[in-house]
Parts: sequence; structure tokens; C-alpha cells
Amino acid sequence: MMRIIGLIFFFLVLFLLFVLAYLNSEIIHFDYLLSQAELPLSLLLLVCFLAGVALATLSYSGLIFSLKRKINKLTSVKRHS
Repeated sequence: MMRIIGLIFFFLVLFLLFVLAYLNSEIIHFDYLLSQAELPLSLLLLVCFLAGVALATLSYSGLIFSLKRKINKLTSVKRHS
């Protein structure tokens, strides 16, 4: 049952992404540090979103690894007790 709900949710999100890409398909002029380009707005939105996800992942990876290390240390202490 959960697998069916997951698939429905996946296809719903995929459909919404296609609609968003279709509605934002106009070409825009984009200037960046070294050059400039003509890009579809949907592609630029996707690149910015993925860059944000990557930066958020990098910023929290140190915290996640330190917490996993603490969990492993505490579980090993509990096993030896």
C-alpha cells in the first residue's frame, strides 16, 4: 500500500515539474561572472534549485557526521556495559 502511495506521489511531483517547465519555457538573457547565455527560465530555475540543495547538503554534512559518530560511540559504550 505504501509503495502505491509513493508511486502516486512520485508521478504527481513529476507531472507538476513538467507543468512548471512548460509554463516557464521562455528564453531569458542571463549574465554570470565570466560570460552570458540565453537560457530557458525552467533550466535556470532547476540549476538554482540544485545549487541550493547542494549547498544545504554541504552545510549540514558536518553536523550529520558528528551526530552519527556520537551515536556509534554511545552504542558501543552501551554494548560494553
